Amino acid sequence: MTTSALIGTASGLAGLILGLALALGPSDSVPDQPSVAPLTQEPEIGWRQRQNQEQEKLRASLQGSWTLAEFNHSRNNLDGVPVTGYMGITEDLLTILVHAGDPEVGLFDDPRRFQAGVHHWRLSEEGRLQLASVLAHSNFADGALVFENLYTTRQYEITLSESRLDLTRPDGSVLRFAKLEEQIFPETVLRNAGLTSRDPKEGQGEQEEQR
Repeated sequence: MTTSALIGTASGLAGLILGLALALGPSDSVPDQPSVAPLTQEPEIGWRQRQNQEQEKLRASLQGSWTLAEFNHSRNNLDGVPVTGYMGITEDLLTILVHAGDPEVGLFDDPRRFQAGVHHWRLSEEGRLQLASVLAHSNFADGALVFENLYTTRQYEITLSESRLDLTRPDGSVLRFAKLEEQIFPETVLRNAGLTSRDPKEGQGEQEEQR
């Protein structure tokens, strides 16, 4: 074999090897893509946390002043009987006053009935209103005045809308309340009673300025 033939064979082999290398390598070079962190989602709150949030919202909605709009008694028909009441709820205490007439009272008996009490209050896990009395009394039981024992308990089912609150007793009686907005003191009452509504500190300030 001549030298020129050897050179041609070597060149052919070199070309073949180069072609195989190019064929086996990547045909299109793609630049590295920047890594993207997966989107993080807020962990879904559990039922206990949702329950606590709902309870806090309900607690806040209950607080304030309420007037008794209707009393549907489970045993006594109170249609035409005067019934008035007030309930005030703070963060710690619930105060309630109810005045009513007794539709079944005797002719010569006192028909006036009342109930008054200051109570601790809380919401059960089921959303029921639970009370434990601090100081309470009533004469609803046949007109006899009864002083309740400390921590006498009560429980009510709650139905609450924006400005209405229904408290349902276990016996089925329902007390319906309406939310009272901020009240303005009746100045005419003070004037008719000969009282002044002026803050005494205001007069003291004027006297000090005159000095």
